[in-house]
Amino acid sequence: MAAMPSRRPLRWACALLLALPACSERPRLASDFDVQAPPSARVLTVTGSGRIAQTPGQVEFDCVVRVDAPAPDAAWTNGSARITQVTRALEGAGVLADDMQMREVSLTVPAPGTYRLEQHLRVLVRDLGKLPAVLAAALGAGATGIERARFGLSDPRAAADRARERALLAARDKAEMLAQEVNLRLGEVRSVVEQPPAPIGAAGTLEDPPGSLEAVSVVTVTYALLD
Repeated sequence: MAAMPSRRPLRWACALLLALPACSERPRLASDFDVQAPPSARVLTVTGSGRIAQTPGQVEFDCVVRVDAPAPDAAWTNGSARITQVTRALEGAGVLADDMQMREVSLTVPAPGTYRLEQHLRVLVRDLGKLPAVLAAALGAGATGIERARFGLSDPRAAADRARERALLAARDKAEMLAQEVNLRLGEVRSVVEQPPAPIGAAGTLEDPPGSLEAVSVVTVTYALLD
């Protein structure tokens, strides 16, 4: 009687076919497992603020020139001549031409047969010591009045930089204190974000200017945490 063929190769083939689906699966990544994050992934985010107070160093105001005339053409002619006089007087008192800008011009009829031309010349005085002479020159040349005074710093950018430095130092001090509380150390800075600063300035009257103006900076800093 003929010998029966061996079934061992058939069994191996079946085992190989069953193993193929498992081999075709993608490798499992580290993110598929519940593993502890490396120390470099630990961060601490803090906010710090800094302030700098300085005496105002400059002022802006509207120099108003108002002219009444019986006809609109006369109002324009007289008003143009008056504003030219005021501008020249301001230049003579030390105001630069680039520091004067026409802000508003309007022609109205306040009463029947009367036409009023009102002009607002924006003036920047960079040295408050010259302010009395500037005001006297403007009013003496025919300005009707002074309005909308706003005081500022001579170098607002430098003040903002100093406030930012203080804010960064405050953030660093806070972060070091918090890291020590959990027995860790601060590593490198990961990010720094500064909030948009508010304009440095304040409204006031020329007779009673503000005593000081404040530059404020608020920063948010993220540090790496180390063992």
